[in-house]
Amino acid sequence: MTFEELETLAENGDTNAQFRIGKCYEFGKAGIARSFEKAIEWYEKAAEAGDAEVQYYLAYSYEHNRLGGFRYERAMELYEKAANQGFSKAQFQLGFHLEHGILVTKDLPAAIEWYKKADAQGNKSATLRLKIHKVI
Repeated sequence: MTFEELETLAENGDTNAQFRIGKCYEFGKAGIARSFEKAIEWYEKAAEAGDAEVQYYLAYSYEHNRLGGFRYERAMELYEKAANQGFSKAQFQLGFHLEHGILVTKDLPAAIEWYKKADAQGNKSATLRLKIHKVI
């Protein structure tokens, strides 16, 4: 598939195509000049359309300055959106942030609830945190 074909799909709302276009801009793939601004634009479209995997990816990228700047508040919004859709990696991250008070007020009971949700999906990191807190 050419970049132009992928772009047509993305412009028509295909979140997978939007994510792939974002990757092209983020990493300068498919002969496309690297542009964090354009990558963010495409990732945000997919995130706003409700793609939990992209929400998680974008949240992690904002939190860890992978796209040219920290956006902590937006990162937490996206982690929460993805977690509420059942994306286990986001559920774990939300739990971890709540457990340690990273970017949010520390709240161990809420953290444990998110860990339980991630654990129920087989997230081994969440299982470990629950064992550390003697919940399981």
